[in-house]
Amino acid sequence: MNEELTRTFIAQEIRATLKQMYPLKAPSPDGMPPIVFQHFWSIWGEVVTTTVLDFLNHEGLLALIKASVCNGSMDGITICRGGPKLSHLFFADDSLIFCKASIAKCESLQRVLEVYEQASGQQLNRAKTSLFFSGKTPKEIQDEIKRRFGAQVLKQHEKYLGLPSLVGRNKRSTFNDIKEKLGRKLSGWKEKMLSKAGKEVLIKDVALAIPTYTMSCFKLLDSLYEELTTMVRKFWWRQRKDENKIPWLSWEKMCEPKSKGGTGFKNIKLFNLALLAKQGWKLQVGHDSLVYRVLKAKYFPRCEVEGWKWGQYSHLGGPVVTKPIHVQDNFPKNVFACRYLGARLDK
Repeated sequence: MNEELTRTFIAQEIRATLKQMYPLKAPSPDGMPPIVFQHFWSIWGEVVTTTVLDFLNHEGLLALIKASVCNGSMDGITICRGGPKLSHLFFADDSLIFCKASIAKCESLQRVLEVYEQASGQQLNRAKTSLFFSGKTPKEIQDEIKRRFGAQVLKQHEKYLGLPSLVGRNKRSTFNDIKEKLGRKLSGWKEKMLSKAGKEVLIKDVALAIPTYTMSCFKLLDSLYEELTTMVRKFWWRQRKDENKIPWLSWEKMCEPKSKGGTGFKNIKLFNLALLAKQGWKLQVGHDSLVYRVLKAKYFPRCEVEGWKWGQYSHLGGPVVTKPIHVQDNFPKNVFACRYLGARLDK
């Protein structure tokens, strides 16, 4: 998958993309809509293809960053000795760029962004761009880089794609908003007179789905499992707020399939482990992926993931599928990360 996304663009892709564009939308800077290029491709096709490929393969943001890393004007980061060097991570329209926290490297990154802005017609969206500095970065360097980019500094409690941007050792505060979100949902439903069937649907399809995305990446605390389970169990047995009723069945029994006398609710802890096992399977079969190479260098450099024991080759003392990387502890000294978002220039 990674090779498919990072390979060089070819001419067939340019023509196929242009053919798929709606004929009268997305006009070019000279005002010509796609229908003009589609109908006269035999005349303009070679020029358009050459121009687009030259930009994508040589002047695109990915190509510019790679060139800067190769000539030494920018540095990537490694989270451990012998690990792969990371200079950037791209996801949809977001770009995460890693660089040494120095004025010279900052200027190099600014030049890369300026070239890209001039070539693509996009500009740095400073309102949505954020910076993160490692803990050993001097305060004066942080202030100067922040001034040059005009961007905000990322705080630990902020989120990216619904997940915490930084995960420290205090996992209680990091994932506490899952409990708060579930509590808000349940408190709104308690005011309504719901049947058992209605409650069952809400619990299965909404309440127990809230932590699913987070649990696919992190193992939650056992105490948080208990609190989430208690909230759902009380909602099931109570009809009104602050009303106490006897739970006639244990939660373990209710989590069993209906064919065995249960209600089919998910055991949150077991569901969390199942989701993480899926990630573990991806590590076992996806040895070419970037995440595998990073985790292997950090946690199991002298064996494969399936043969790794608890605490083996790890100063954190935990298996890869159940322990997150503590970003604050493993981030190299004197580096910063920039989250870049482009905004189309009005012309």
